[in-house]
Amino acid sequence: TVKSISREDILAYFHEHYTPDNMSIVIAGDFNEEKALQTLSKFVKKFDSGKPKTFLVTRSRPEKSETQKIIERSVRESYVSMSYPVPSITHKDTVVLEVLAKILGDGDSSRLQDQLKFKQGIVTNISTYLFSPKEDGLFIIIATFKGQTFDNITRAIDKEIANLSQKGPTEEEIEKAKNIIRASYIYSSETAQGAARLLGNYQTLTDDPRYPDKYLKALDRVSHLDITRVLKKYIAGKDRKLAALVPKETSNPHTFTMENGMSYVVNKNQSSPSFAFMIGFVGGLRDEPQGKNGIFNVMSRMLMKGTKKKNAAAIAREIELLAGDISPYNGRNLFGLTGKFLAKDFKKAFTLLRELLTETALAEEELKKVKEDVLSSLRQ
Repeated sequence: TVKSISREDILAYFHEHYTPDNMSIVIAGDFNEEKALQTLSKFVKKFDSGKPKTFLVTRSRPEKSETQKIIERSVRESYVSMSYPVPSITHKDTVVLEVLAKILGDGDSSRLQDQLKFKQGIVTNISTYLFSPKEDGLFIIIATFKGQTFDNITRAIDKEIANLSQKGPTEEEIEKAKNIIRASYIYSSETAQGAARLLGNYQTLTDDPRYPDKYLKALDRVSHLDITRVLKKYIAGKDRKLAALVPKETSNPHTFTMENGMSYVVNKNQSSPSFAFMIGFVGGLRDEPQGKNGIFNVMSRMLMKGTKKKNAAAIAREIELLAGDISPYNGRNLFGLTGKFLAKDFKKAFTLLRELLTETALAEEELKKVKEDVLSSLRQ
């Protein structure tokens, strides 16, 4: 895992693989070729001439391998992903599979988006992705949804795949998919940086920096029959792996009552290492005494302007040191404080909050400043 990686591991990996024989340097744009070669000659001298360590990629598919994995986490939206094994980037079927991926899940008018998101409303989003490395790749369908169950989603996906397999795509769908693929190559080459990235990527994956030219010619030849052929060969009714990320079942929110009678509500969500709070007192605009308009607004601000131990500046420094926030608020029925801090600083944040609420100084000098701030905001 990432936690177990040491500096020595990173250095060893660097020395094994970052060698001249394992690098591709691409220069694109307006440059002097002779000067560029001189610069590169100086650059590569800094590397030793060791041979790179060979990557050994193996594919093992045990008969009883796990085909479905469900993970429960504190997430607000669920994910389900299905992957099908497909050939490497240089295989003749890869370009056809990319066209298929665009037809199924690229754009609002794609098959899966149109049916599952807009017509049936069972997903919040769905897309397809073709992962094509040097070795065997994956054809991936990924969807986001609400809730924990996804059987209806996988059934709907299978139904759309079956329909496409039986009836085939329309000519309009094929042309749209081809245009999307062509455009991606054109747009990625509009800048020198983009052109260099494209050339370098294909040099690394195919040993041919001009491979996109061959790929786009093959794209032009993709037909209706090619698409139904690869769909039946690799996707429809074939073995796949499924992974889902769903929320833990929880009884949030939780309500508790302390010994002193104060109630508090907790809504636990561990998707982010942070927490937020809001503490309120009965008051606000509705309870302002006649002739004392704004009293609760001033009161809420005064909570931040000093305690028996700290002045306003010290309070601000302590909050900023914790990279947090505490702000006063005043509503129609309530006034109080709201804030947000990192989870690791929970104890420090609530220690400060207790001090602000129980040891408020209400200094006359600070009161004058707060009243002037309130009047200034009204004048603005």
